[in-house]
Amino acid sequence: MLDLITSSDEPLGKIIHYFWRREYQSRVCRFGFPRTVTDSLIIRDIFQSIAARKTLSSNNRLYNIVRSKESDMINDYNPALLLAWNGNIDIQYVGEKTAILNNYVTKYTTKSEKTHATDMFNDINSSKSLRSRLYNIGLRVLANRECGALEASDTLLGIPLYGTDPQTTIRWLDVNIHRNRRVKSKSEMTGLDPNSTDIYYNSWIELQDMNLLDFSKDYDLVNTRPVSNKVEYYVLANKKYLKKRDRPYLINHYLYDVEQMPEKYFFSLLLLFKPWRILDDLKMQHETYTETFNAVKDDLQEALRYGNLRTELRNILQTAFEKVEEKVAELNEERENIVDEGPDNPLVFEALEAVNAMEDLNNFDLVEADISEMNEQAMIDKLNSDQKKVFDTVTNKITNKKEILRHFVSGTGGTGKSYLIKTLKIWIKNNLHKNVAITAPTGIAAFNVNGLTVYRLLQLPVEHKQTPKYKPLSDEVLQVLRTDLKTVELFIIDEVSMISNVTLAYINLRLCEVFDTSDVEDGWFGKKHILVLGDLLQLPPVRAYN
Repeated sequence: MLDLITSSDEPLGKIIHYFWRREYQSRVCRFGFPRTVTDSLIIRDIFQSIAARKTLSSNNRLYNIVRSKESDMINDYNPALLLAWNGNIDIQYVGEKTAILNNYVTKYTTKSEKTHATDMFNDINSSKSLRSRLYNIGLRVLANRECGALEASDTLLGIPLYGTDPQTTIRWLDVNIHRNRRVKSKSEMTGLDPNSTDIYYNSWIELQDMNLLDFSKDYDLVNTRPVSNKVEYYVLANKKYLKKRDRPYLINHYLYDVEQMPEKYFFSLLLLFKPWRILDDLKMQHETYTETFNAVKDDLQEALRYGNLRTELRNILQTAFEKVEEKVAELNEERENIVDEGPDNPLVFEALEAVNAMEDLNNFDLVEADISEMNEQAMIDKLNSDQKKVFDTVTNKITNKKEILRHFVSGTGGTGKSYLIKTLKIWIKNNLHKNVAITAPTGIAAFNVNGLTVYRLLQLPVEHKQTPKYKPLSDEVLQVLRTDLKTVELFIIDEVSMISNVTLAYINLRLCEVFDTSDVEDGWFGKKHILVLGDLLQLPPVRAYN
């Protein structure tokens, strides 16, 4: 393929430069390709498969269907279903039979996907340059999808694409052992004797044998009298009505751990399932709620089953989480023990990557050669007061040569940080005849300031869901970076808020390695001028570590 692309016929046009993509053993396809070749159906341990999914280990999927080497890049399939359906079909084995299955199916069928129609029109009508607009449109097309006619119609009409069942309502029930009770109004208690305990609303004889759980599920407190004769309701003294619901609530409440908080656990069961009028009567002359529940548990079999089921589900989830974490730790330990030897000749590949990165850095100077011949003073005059203050600080410290510039510039989007970067670069190029290395943590951020990603410029390890290990450069790569970066007077890092503390430490180590300042006093960042810009309240680090 490389020979075809770089041939003299130029099938893809003139190739200015290219670079090798290094293959890392730790990088795997998150969809599990290529699939395992096997002669029989394989079903693995559920916890091992969940841990493998978290660590992107494709060799430990929940199942592997029978497949040959020729079909290792094909999604899961069933020949009989393909024949019956007479078309492509995506199937998946689901090893689950609890409520999680319902959540999985509904989440998959109602998952939201981005559409790019609105954003594309905004890009077309924006005041950005043609190059920027085309680049943004290209990103939209690659990262989004077109929406269908039905989805577009529902969106325009304001009809939600999906929602919860309007007939099912969840009611949260407080089962705290310290409770408040609603008393009569102030006007009603004014005429009572000061020692009277008749300060609560009366209950109904018809409901005296009903427990709190059933009462909360079936009844609502309303302000108007129900119109229908079929509705069961009770008249309250404060001109309110207790109405029975046609469809009960789905009750949810805090579940206490019976091992850690037994008193609160058994209190909640007594509160929910034992009819009571006065809260103090729940103990039934026992010292604790635990003793009370053990004394009456034969009469509260429903509460016993309810508590045992909720406790069992809680323990199952806790055990599952612990087993998954154990498997994840095992897989990570196995991955760390694998020696990453890289490609057959890693020095050649690493050196080639570094050469291409340095060529791109120099090409940015060629692209802006026409800009460097503009009236430099005119660009400086366009700086506002804040930009001018930063500009003067940077240029004075660079020309003074008595101290190293390590400066952070904060500013929200649209405050002119990119224009300030361009002005500084042109000033240093014209007055000091030196270069400026402009970097950013992501490709898009680097593109916006005509720079490189900091990982590519300094050949740093990229973070992929785990802390990368810092590796010193080989002599060949180190020589390439020293040769091309020796003319760099200022290193600029834009969108520094997206850089984690680990990456910032690696930047310091790499610059010290390149410029050999590890043992030099105040040799931080290679004793080079560093200017970082960004808004710490806007963009979080790509991956942060404490």
